[in-house]
Amino acid sequence: MNDHKPDVVMLRRVMTHIKDHPETWHQGSWRSKTECGTRFCFAGWAVEFAEDACFFAYEDGYVSNYMIMYKDDVIEAEIAARKILGISYRDAENLFNAGADIDELEDIVDQICADASHRTQEITS
Repeated sequence: MNDHKPDVVMLRRVMTHIKDHPETWHQGSWRSKTECGTRFCFAGWAVEFAEDACFFAYEDGYVSNYMIMYKDDVIEAEIAARKILGISYRDAENLFNAGADIDELEDIVDQICADASHRTQEITS
């Protein structure tokens, strides 16, 4: 049985943002600075949008590209993003794949959300 409860709202929010602002997305990097601002992968945007997480800043002001302050713990970005999105390790492997394009991400998000809806219907039936 799958104990994960995907945050459908957050999954859709990140996907919509990436589709509406593809210039702010780079699937090959958690977080990267460019001349035009900061770009994030899917997981990076989940961290950026989460109220209880942020990219970890060291005492000297350097902000990590892969360590996250999440609920008073410093953890790796992939783990934080999985927790924020409420997804399984398998779903994270697919969704955080550096080679995925926007259409593939959208298909993965749609599948995760459909599976979550199906599980909810089974529980309430």
